[in-house]
Amino acid sequence: MKNRNVLGYCVAATALAACGGESNTNAPDLNINITTPPPIIVEGGGEPEVSIVNTPLPIEENFDGSGDTLGFFAAGYKSLATENEADTDDNFYYSAAGLFNADGSVADPQNTWITADADAGLRFGNSRWTIGQTVSDLGEFVEGDGGPRNKSTPGGGLANSESWGELDLSTPYSISFCVVAAEGSGQLQVYVDNNTSNAGASIHSDASRLYNVAASTLVAGQRVTIDSDVGTANSFLQFRMSSGGSVVIDDLIIENAGAAAATPPDCSTKTTEYLASQTLGGEEEPEAVAGTAFTGIPLTGSFSLSFDNLFGTDDTATFTSMSDDTAVPFNTVTGGGSRITVADGKLSMNDARFTMGDKGDAATADAVAPVGDIDLSKPYTIEIVISDFTMEAAEAGSFIVYVDNNTSSSGNSLHGEASKLATLKTDDAEVATLPYTLTIDSDVGTANSFIQLRADSKVGNITIDSVSIKYQPVDNSDTVVTWNSYSGDKKPVEADSLTLADGSLSTMVDGGTDLTDAYWSVASGIASFNTTAGGVKPYATFGPIMPEPVSYPQTYTMIARLANPNTIDKSFEIESSFGGTDGDATSPKAGRIKLMLRDDRVQIENFDGDADPDWEWEASSFDVTEFHTYQLTVTLTSARSATATVYVDGVERIAAVQTDMLRDTSVDTNRISIGENGSSDYEADVDWIIWTNDGAFTAEELIGKLPSTIGDVSTYTAD
Repeated sequence: MKNRNVLGYCVAATALAACGGESNTNAPDLNINITTPPPIIVEGGGEPEVSIVNTPLPIEENFDGSGDTLGFFAAGYKSLATENEADTDDNFYYSAAGLFNADGSVADPQNTWITADADAGLRFGNSRWTIGQTVSDLGEFVEGDGGPRNKSTPGGGLANSESWGELDLSTPYSISFCVVAAEGSGQLQVYVDNNTSNAGASIHSDASRLYNVAASTLVAGQRVTIDSDVGTANSFLQFRMSSGGSVVIDDLIIENAGAAAATPPDCSTKTTEYLASQTLGGEEEPEAVAGTAFTGIPLTGSFSLSFDNLFGTDDTATFTSMSDDTAVPFNTVTGGGSRITVADGKLSMNDARFTMGDKGDAATADAVAPVGDIDLSKPYTIEIVISDFTMEAAEAGSFIVYVDNNTSSSGNSLHGEASKLATLKTDDAEVATLPYTLTIDSDVGTANSFIQLRADSKVGNITIDSVSIKYQPVDNSDTVVTWNSYSGDKKPVEADSLTLADGSLSTMVDGGTDLTDAYWSVASGIASFNTTAGGVKPYATFGPIMPEPVSYPQTYTMIARLANPNTIDKSFEIESSFGGTDGDATSPKAGRIKLMLRDDRVQIENFDGDADPDWEWEASSFDVTEFHTYQLTVTLTSARSATATVYVDGVERIAAVQTDMLRDTSVDTNRISIGENGSSDYEADVDWIIWTNDGAFTAEELIGKLPSTIGDVSTYTAD
């Protein structure tokens, strides 16, 4: 039998018995059956193990009598049936991670507690807890795991498929619970015979993860049901919510498939007042695991080495994260997580779906703007390489690609039915020969888009080798750009160091309090700048960079290829002053923009009067010691009013930010300045710097338009 994850939708009268036909506020409390059956002796490692006594099914838990977190996870509320001298706690519900501090107090703010309602539930987030797990020598001890019950699976039970829990799950069974509330980007997961966050760390290998869905896709008021036949006569269960999400559950039922409990309580009327019931102690929240930030289009590559790497569910920093929050995974399961596997750089799935770049915490809907991390506001191409594609039954299955839609209905999107970008069927002629590359050219999207890939229930299996997204080439054949350039072949103040737009040669001059020449060196076409001796302000200038007299509107584009070889806090400054005057009667000024390369970001300093603007782009997702191209594009409507855009390696990172108070400089100052005008140690390698006022160009418009003699211009070269 395959595991299946079922949301308990009440859509017809015949379903009411299973969902709870109406509110049942007078229903009696659900009690746990503690009848003790004959003990089962489990042996492992060559020596007799403790006699495990099963806690019989069904288990019906409503959380009402526990009082608070400490009470629920205590033997006084519910104890193990198994007598074991090695277990000093003896509690049936056990905190595997994230619930308590080392001193035993409730961790704050880990968001796990019994709710304050009369109809209490359990809220948990960024934590794991087990049901019916005993202490056993079959577990594999790992230093730092904690107490004896935290011994990692599978341990010594692997050889004989032995587990060490009190639940007899050797025949098909069902787990169900009410979703009272859910939020965030974390994944709700349910495991059998696994007390870790790694699906493969079990006697059942990856099949131990029975359920895996994003908290944002859970619907309050509905019952989730998980049917499975993965287990043993001595199994235990684990519930987990990964970082970034939380869920409130109630009326948990674990039962044999052939001996169902009574009609479960109604889920539709439940509300919650979590937090009010707790007096929380403990330490500050631990740092969230940081992934590697998504760096934008182009997106290219195969899948990670494992499911946990790909979806960021293993508490390690190997996953790709959202560009603006390294704690939030870029890829999110939206359905059928137990039917998604990742191995050898490929992803396989059936009756499952997942998103790439969805930052929203709710299901998408018609006329509602998406909240995504991928800029698809201009025409793009998606290429998906498929190496296996089979149908489950006689009717052909479908593989579907959506944009800005995290549901299974194409109308649930800002784009309506157009959100379905492509449908590939198992019997299509194109997939008769594999591998096959599905190519999608589209202009449907926004600056905040995401993609969803789905295999419907009729797909037996689809194996995806890679997914790539790139922008379609821009026709810039009519674009003419004349550049002023510094190629890095000489020191900036050497004669003929500059080539101007008209083809003539010129040089930069000293502009700071210290002579520039002493802080530059040149080798193999790379100019190196170093003021780590400190206490100096050497910068070189050239002007004018704008046509005089300056009139408006006016445009300016500057690009530099730079490296910060030793991750100096402040590496290099390029300041562009645009001349003219703001017309102030008492103290007229011009405007300027200073682009600064730092150890962890590229920054436009003091833009719009903000010394540290929150739209700086963090560059920690790539190696600043390597060369990257930094492009500043400016449109001026007056001396102090401008719109600025920044590109890094051809990708827009700071998008069209407008200000009416550019940082000021002396009236009519019209020049470019490079080097240092501060008091810190600076160090940078400069391949080239170019600028023009022919237009406020996008990176795409400049493909093939850079001078070929300045150095490496591969970022601006057509494929």
